Formats: sequence, C-alpha cells, structure tokens
Amino acid sequence: MKINKYHIKDLLNDPYWIIFSVQNPVRTKMSAVANDHAHRVLITTLSLGLHKFAETKGHYAGKSELGVFLKTNQYKRIVARAIAIAYRQESVLTHEGLVYQDGSCHPATGITIHPSRPSGDYTEINGIYFSVDIDFSKKI
Repeated sequence: MKINKYHIKDLLNDPYWIIFSVQNPVRTKMSAVANDHAHRVLITTLSLGLHKFAETKGHYAGKSELGVFLKTNQYKRIVARAIAIAYRQESVLTHEGLVYQDGSCHPATGITIHPSRPSGDYTEINGIYFSVDIDFSKKI
C-alpha cells in the first residue's frame, strides 16, 4: 500500500486500521535475527494479497521495532484483541487507541504528524513520522 504525506492524516482518521508488530513478544527482548525472521514471515503472509498493508518502523517503550499498518475492511476491537493474542503482543494500536489482549483499551485522543523523527514514541511509514496520542489516565 502506498502511503504519502498528502493522505496520511486522512488514512489515520479512517477507523479501519491496525498497527502491530510481531517483534519482541510479551515484552521479551528477542535477538535481531529472531525479530527479523518473525517480521519477514508476517510480511510474506500478508503479501499473499489478502490484506492491504504497509511496513512500519516504530519506537515504543524504549525499543525500536518493525511492524505493519494493516488496512481492514471493518474495525472491531475483538479483531485487534485477536491480533494481540495471536502475535503475543501486549497491545496493538488502532484508531480507537491501544487495545490489549484482554480487550480493554487506553483511548486515543488525537494524532500528531511530526516534521522529523520525534524523541518519544512514534511510528514511521515511508519517512512520515506520527504518533497517536493516548489517554493513559482511563481504560475502557
């Protein structure tokens, strides 16, 4: 999927996407080789043509990870939860916020597009840096 700076905001405002990684499952630091292999398997699977996706680079909780921006036909929190469970991730990022394995969610409050790589948590797609603002003071 081609994503450029002219339509990233529209794409992120669309409710039908999930961003996740298969690297470092359940906060376990994996080797670079194991992380690369897991990511390549995911990309190969998604490349079968069943889903529109773009590869991402991200920085979360002090770790850099490769991941995917997955465009979905519809969004349901149960799908995001299933992805988190299947790939052993603490959470996945959606338009709704961070969705956890138990189905709970820290809600998103907005999206920030950054002119350059920020110092905190961020996602990068094709040289476009953004972060989804999360309200960690409440969980739904």
